[in-house]
Amino acid sequence: MVLSCHRGRPTGVLVLLVAQSGEDPTDLEKRRRVFLTVNRYPGLTLARLAREADVDESLARYHVRILEDAKLVRSEEEGGHRRIFPLEKTKAGAADPLDERDRQWLALLRRPPILRAVVALLHEEPMNAGGLAEACGVSRSTASHHISRMEEGEIVAIERDGRSRMISLADRERVVGLLAEHPPPPDMVQGFIEAWDDLGL
Repeated sequence: MVLSCHRGRPTGVLVLLVAQSGEDPTDLEKRRRVFLTVNRYPGLTLARLAREADVDESLARYHVRILEDAKLVRSEEEGGHRRIFPLEKTKAGAADPLDERDRQWLALLRRPPILRAVVALLHEEPMNAGGLAEACGVSRSTASHHISRMEEGEIVAIERDGRSRMISLADRERVVGLLAEHPPPPDMVQGFIEAWDDLGL
């Protein structure tokens, strides 16, 4: 099996994936789609991965297991979901092209409400909870829930300004780099496509 990756994307044109014993040869194409989707959109849930790769979720689970056994992908539990990330094949074995912080933040950025909040902060920061709720078109209680998730994931920093919480990105440059190199699936930004496009990533 030969594979070369750079920052989660295959650099080789050909990926050799071996059929399992008694397996339908058409499954190789489906496995290839699953593999390429993981590399294109690292951090998706299994359900979202299946949708993007256009395969049944049960079949996606089967192919992910084979890819995990081959040390081509890894899965991590996050917020009650199983998220799939690529691995690099090296002479020494398998290596993570994404460090722990990148994987943690990509897992957050694969949640549409949090992605929308981060895009809003990329346009204007710091913002208070009310301003962020308005920018995202959600209630303050919903915004507060997502702000807590972002704070737990350390993708935002929060400072007190009197009775207000002022929210800003913990590392704007790193967030921009992640979104530029690993953009979300197109339909994930449909509700705020203009704000996303204005970032020019």
